Amino acid sequence: MPDPVVIDMSAPEFAGGGQQQPDFAPPVVPEHASSAPAPIEPSPSGPVPTPPRSGRTGAGVGLLLAATGVVTGGAIGGFWGGLAGLLYAGAVRNTYRAVHRWSAEDPEVKAEAVRSATAAGFGGFLAIVATIQAAARKKPEEEE
Repeated sequence: MPDPVVIDMSAPEFAGGGQQQPDFAPPVVPEHASSAPAPIEPSPSGPVPTPPRSGRTGAGVGLLLAATGVVTGGAIGGFWGGLAGLLYAGAVRNTYRAVHRWSAEDPEVKAEAVRSATAAGFGGFLAIVATIQAAARKKPEEEE
């Protein structure tokens, strides 16, 4: 069996003996350089998007408006009254969105305004139909 190989780690070739280690110096900074960071240039792709906080707020207002419409309409006209209240709340919310986006120059925002206005008109029509149904169903009960 051969003898195991033993490596002497204290030998000059392993310990760096005779070889000069490079000196590391900190980089030279010119005297006129400041330590303040450079200003961030705006992106050429457009403004930095903001978090959709207004979307959450708008959704909360819409939910509150819908709940109020359902409860009020339901108290006055039962199922059809609650449905009418919900549809009226949706029509009001869509009308509000359409009015605020109508004068936009961006074609996508303008198209969204048109969709909101169309939904408001259709929802308003359905709300009127539901109101008529609620009134028709309530009259026979009052005559008794």
